[in-house]
Amino acid sequence: MKSFLFNSQVFSKKNLFLFLIFFAIIHGGAFSFADTYDHYTNVDVKTYVGLSNFDFDQHPVRRYRIIIPMLAAGVKYCLGSIFELMTPNSFSGDFPTISSFMLVNNSLMALFAFILFKTCQSFTGKSSLIAPFIGVLSVLTCRWTFLLSGTALVDSLFLVTISILILGILKRKWWLVIAAIYIGPWAKEAFIFFIPLLYFYDRNRWSKLIFHLMLSGIIVFAFRYLFDLYIGFTFEDSLSKDLAHIDMIPSSLKRLFSLHGLYEIMSIGGFWNLFIFIGFWNKSIRKVLLNNLNWFWITMIVVVTVQALLSNELARMFYLLTPLLAVMIAIVMKELLNKYYVKEQVNEKYI
Repeated sequence: MKSFLFNSQVFSKKNLFLFLIFFAIIHGGAFSFADTYDHYTNVDVKTYVGLSNFDFDQHPVRRYRIIIPMLAAGVKYCLGSIFELMTPNSFSGDFPTISSFMLVNNSLMALFAFILFKTCQSFTGKSSLIAPFIGVLSVLTCRWTFLLSGTALVDSLFLVTISILILGILKRKWWLVIAAIYIGPWAKEAFIFFIPLLYFYDRNRWSKLIFHLMLSGIIVFAFRYLFDLYIGFTFEDSLSKDLAHIDMIPSSLKRLFSLHGLYEIMSIGGFWNLFIFIGFWNKSIRKVLLNNLNWFWITMIVVVTVQALLSNELARMFYLLTPLLAVMIAIVMKELLNKYYVKEQVNEKYI
C-alpha cells in the first residue's frame, strides 16, 4: 500500500487538479441547495447536526455514523467564526454548522467523482479524458449530488467507500478493497449489502477477505457496544430498528412498480439517460455496452435494489448506482466521439 501511494503518484498535481475541478463543479450547486433547503425538517439532518454538537441521544440506527459529524465539528471549531460572518441574509438557522458539513461533504463528493473518473477510464482507456469526464459530469449534475453535498447528511462517505470497493475489485487493487472493508461499516451499516461484490475479486484471496471482514465486523460491533454502554443506550434497540426496515418492503415495491417510482429512478440520471438510449439504439455501441454489462454490474444492481426496498427513499438509494451510470455514459461518449468528432477532424484535413 505504501509503495502504491508514493510510486503511482496518487497525490500528483494532475490528480489534485482533477479533484479541484470536481470540487468547483459541485460547490456552486451545493451552496445554492444549502441556502434554500429547510434543513431542520429532515430527521436525518437533525441527527447528524446533533452528533456534531456531541449530543449522542439520537436515532438508534443513525447515531453510530459519527465520522462526518465529527469532521464537521472540527471544521466548525476552526472556521466557525468565518462562516458566521459569511451567513447569507436569506439563510435561517445555524449557517456555520451547515457550512462545515457542506465543506466536508463537498470534499468527499469530489473524491467520489475522482474515483469515478478513474473507474470510467478503466473502461474507456487510460489515455481517454473527455469521455470519462463527461461520465463523471452526468453524476455531478444530478440533483441528488447537490442535496448530499449541501446538507448535513453522511451519504458522501458511503459513496466514497462503495466507489473504492468497485475500483478495487475492477482493477484488482488490494489496498482499495481493504480500505472499503474497514471504512464501509463506519459510513453506513448498509455496507453489508455490498459484500457479495467481493465474489468478483481474486479467488486466491478469499480467505484473507473473510478474515478482514470478520475483523472489521468485530471492531465495529465492539465500538457500538462500548458506545451504548458509555451513553446508556441498549444495543438491542438499534438492532430492532434495523430489522424493522423489512416492514418497508411492501410499500417500497408498490412505489417501485408505479409511474412515480419509475420517475424517481429515471430522475437520477435526468436527460443524461437519453445518451444511454442512443447507445442501445445504435447497434455497434449496444454491443460494446452489453459486453461491459457483466455479472459484476448485474449483482450491483440487485444489491442496490434490495437496499432501496428496505428504505422509504428510492431515488436516494438508487443514486448508489451512479458509478454504473457514469461508466455507461463514458462508454457511449467514447464511441460517439470516435464516430463523429474524430471522423470530422479527419475530413477537415482535406478542406
